[in-house]
Amino acid sequence: MPKRRGRILLTLSLVVLLTACGGATATSNATTAATSAAESATSAMAPAMTTEAPMQTTDVPAMTADMTTATAMATTAAPTVAPAMTTDMTTATTMPAMTAAASISTMTDTTTATSSSVMSSTTTAMATSGAAGNVLHIVAGENFWGSIATQLGGTHAALTSIVLDPNTDPHEYESNTNDARAFAQADYVILNGGGYDDWGQKLLDANAAPKRKVFTVATLLGKKEGDNPHFWYNPTYVEQVADQITADYKALDPADADYFTQQRTAFATALKPFHDRIAAIKAAYSKQKVGATESIFVYFADALGLDLISPSEFMQAVAEGNDPPVSTMAEFQRQVTQKQITVLVYNVQAGSAVTTNLKQLANDKQIPVVGISETLQPPEATFQDWQDTQLQAIQKALAATAPHK
Repeated sequence: MPKRRGRILLTLSLVVLLTACGGATATSNATTAATSAAESATSAMAPAMTTEAPMQTTDVPAMTADMTTATAMATTAAPTVAPAMTTDMTTATTMPAMTAAASISTMTDTTTATSSSVMSSTTTAMATSGAAGNVLHIVAGENFWGSIATQLGGTHAALTSIVLDPNTDPHEYESNTNDARAFAQADYVILNGGGYDDWGQKLLDANAAPKRKVFTVATLLGKKEGDNPHFWYNPTYVEQVADQITADYKALDPADADYFTQQRTAFATALKPFHDRIAAIKAAYSKQKVGATESIFVYFADALGLDLISPSEFMQAVAEGNDPPVSTMAEFQRQVTQKQITVLVYNVQAGSAVTTNLKQLANDKQIPVVGISETLQPPEATFQDWQDTQLQAIQKALAATAPHK
């Protein structure tokens, strides 16, 4: 209880000062005032001390206000006292000497602000302060869906994305207590499904909440475990997901339905450059042969009109963290050494000795190598900006090796 101890010391200091200057009557009045101020400060801190939340902030403004009130009371009771108080994240209370005959040593009590530890895997984007209407608490299993959800929710959504570390393979993510708390407190949860984020379903099962709505993307798309789960790389699926999230927001918050319609329209506008670049690449490089180390690129290659010739068994095995069949490794190496592919795409968040060897082989053959990621890079980027940046890199590589017509 460091903060309460700081206020008790402040109260005792005021009593001693007032006793030295004002006598018994002033001391009695000041003691009453100072005690009231301390009790008020303690009561004000009670919610922050007893409320459990994923992220807490130190009540510095409240501490400053309480100390200012106590100082004002002390000054009224004993005008000869002129204390100087300075408060920051470590609160220091200093009282100067009052008379030549009596001096009082400076009393300092330091408190350290603490907050709940939040793992690097979790980020929270709060709705704009002061927004009218309801604010839905949204949890997205991955930050690519989280970016879309927060753009569609605008000022009526407070979002927490769980998987966002660009240096981690999302397939291997392990949840923690902060994730469990977020799921338990959510109004709306978005999971990818299809075996991609099974940890999320476990958290839902362990933290029952009857009023919580859950949206699983794989279910919307009719996909099951074993199918390619990288749905966010399919532009058509992205639009379907955006429509479903908007519909769910309206069901959860009917009073703000018109607002959510406006947000969906704004998001469609924001996605236009993304769709335009896909169309441009398809028009210029359709049927160009490319390779990919895993299945993350399959949906994108199809949308771009590219001919992805890498062995499907190889890509699937690598995506699942398994060793690919030896025959597929030999076939893939032959495609690279014979320069049957014009570009090699790999996953920057998942790799192995096998994929590293293929990248080196492509470099030796002067075949452009392009990395794409599973989660947003950088993590603070919007979905559309992240994808457009990756598309630009793919477009540049295709242009450098496109067959002459």
